[in-house]
Amino acid sequence: MVAIIDISRGLMEAPLYPESMLPRLNKASDCAKGDLFNETIITASVHTATHADAFCHMPCSSSASIDQMTLAYYLGPCDVLSVETKIDGNFLRNALPDNCCRVLIKGNGKIYAEGDIGEVLADKGIITYGTDAVSVGPLDNEIAVHKSLLSRKIAILENLDLSKVTEGRYFLIALPIKLEDSDGAFVRAVLLETIEDILQNDDGALL
Repeated sequence: MVAIIDISRGLMEAPLYPESMLPRLNKASDCAKGDLFNETIITASVHTATHADAFCHMPCSSSASIDQMTLAYYLGPCDVLSVETKIDGNFLRNALPDNCCRVLIKGNGKIYAEGDIGEVLADKGIITYGTDAVSVGPLDNEIAVHKSLLSRKIAILENLDLSKVTEGRYFLIALPIKLEDSDGAFVRAVLLETIEDILQNDDGALL
């Protein structure tokens, strides 16, 4: 039996980016009020809770919307790193495991990347960078980090819940909702433990 670890935050309970709109659920139809069925309408930013940023989220060399993103970014072997210090290019150059193509940063929601980390990640063959913080970069200078990643076609996952995950290698499934022309989308992300046959057959190359 393969262990499945849910690394998604609840949409209504996840930490919010400062000044973001509060997500709302409204009942369009309610059986408790005599309606024939239940139907809920959601109002929220696509960058709420656990989500993926599309390349078009910020101006860069690619204008791909989330429905145009290659799904291989969000499906395949990944490495979880427990981090207690700032993340920069030098740190990643030394900390990334061999044959790593997708990396998730576990920093208790408080660790951000700084500088042009995209250059190092691209040189290392990383195609996906995820974090348990609300943003990949510090809130006073996050645009630079976003552009560093997105301009090099490195996909971003934000607001993950890695509290129940130990450092190591897993199989990531974090497919974004197919929202046409959107700059991001909600993600239900999970990690699968110890699937040796999958890990051995997936070299991280984009499909």
